[in-house]
Amino acid sequence: MNDSQFKKGIENLKNISLSQSEKQKMLSNLTTYADFHAPATLQKKSVEFWSWSFFQTHSAYAFRAVTLLIIVTGTSYAAENALPGELLYPFKVNVNEPVRGALLTSTEEKAQWESDKFIRRVEEAEALANEGKLDDASLREVEKRIDGHFEKYERFSGSSNNAPAAFTASDVSVESSDNSADNARMAPAQAKVAAPAQESVMMFMQVSPEAANMIFEDDKDEFEKKIDSHRSILEKIRSEDTKNQSDRIRRLEIKLDEKTLIRSQNKKNSQFLNSTSTDDSRKDKKDEKDEDKQDDD
Repeated sequence: MNDSQFKKGIENLKNISLSQSEKQKMLSNLTTYADFHAPATLQKKSVEFWSWSFFQTHSAYAFRAVTLLIIVTGTSYAAENALPGELLYPFKVNVNEPVRGALLTSTEEKAQWESDKFIRRVEEAEALANEGKLDDASLREVEKRIDGHFEKYERFSGSSNNAPAAFTASDVSVESSDNSADNARMAPAQAKVAAPAQESVMMFMQVSPEAANMIFEDDKDEFEKKIDSHRSILEKIRSEDTKNQSDRIRRLEIKLDEKTLIRSQNKKNSQFLNSTSTDDSRKDKKDEKDEDKQDDD
């Protein structure tokens, strides 16, 4: 193809045009194609959270959230009745109880919660013993948690903080024996715990040993009464035991006796310290008045 032929072909193409009917048909085809292949447009809509449109738009997320809430709530509820060694027990003590504790603000509330957890552990041991399932592993779990709850209770209640000579479990030694008489079993520990405070009262108030002993016969607080109550329950369970759990139940009884003595001693130490501080304050005020009087004279 030479140049002249090429130029002639170009001129012929310029003269080619669509008829009016062909133009209308092409426009119609393009319009139809555009209608079926239009790009999706995002429109911002104002949707209220509680509206039906919201749940329609976010149905998948809402369903998952509700399902998760039901599972967690159901698990939390079921775990409340779990006992040591059972599947949901870790959820009870590591999720449920810490969440409840995190909602407390005052030290009084925290102290009460620790005493409640202490009693919960004892009740769990009682339930296991009644079912014949109080084995060594479960007892160790209960004892460990009882020690932790009691220590935190004493700290939050202020008994051990106010008393410089506060007693701990290491200060009380109660050994199990075959003697079922409580007085004989507890006498050494009671003497060890009560003697220092009783001697302090005798020195401070200059009273006889009998009078000092009467001072210590005050009413027990609510926590001590609960411990005593469960101590009696455990003793009854042990007397009726047929599952060879007597030794383990006895260990728990002794643990409660130990905590009762420590609690009593720390409370009395705190009361004694407060009484001493009050008396010293009164004495200081009296001395100040005497000095002021002498200055005036």
